[in-house]
Amino acid sequence: MQKGNDLIISVDGAALAASKSCGVDMNVDTKEIALAGAGTSKSYIAGRVSWSITTNHLVGDTDKVEDMLKRVGKVFELSVNMRSSPDAEKNMRGMAICTQCKITGTRGSLIQGSFTWKGTGPLE
Repeated sequence: MQKGNDLIISVDGAALAASKSCGVDMNVDTKEIALAGAGTSKSYIAGRVSWSITTNHLVGDTDKVEDMLKRVGKVFELSVNMRSSPDAEKNMRGMAICTQCKITGTRGSLIQGSFTWKGTGPLE
């Protein structure tokens, strides 16, 4: 069984440390087509693929909040790795733009950073 702490997201080659949660979302657009003999059933073909990655992690001493906020609107190379996979050295990589950065802190707690990245090409 794979566990959540085995999913590692890296930005420009640096793993996001102290990750609390992360996720990868892949979608494909579909196009309705007409098939002879399909009767009243709908048929579809796959269209364009899109993907996004979300992360939520603790902000460490070496992270600078100002630098994190400056990521918004910039393109980075992201990689996705399942550490417990038999092909652990095989990362999926793709270029993505940072579309959201949220830094939150509660008095007495560690600062958290969450990011949303949208793919600008394939995730391979």
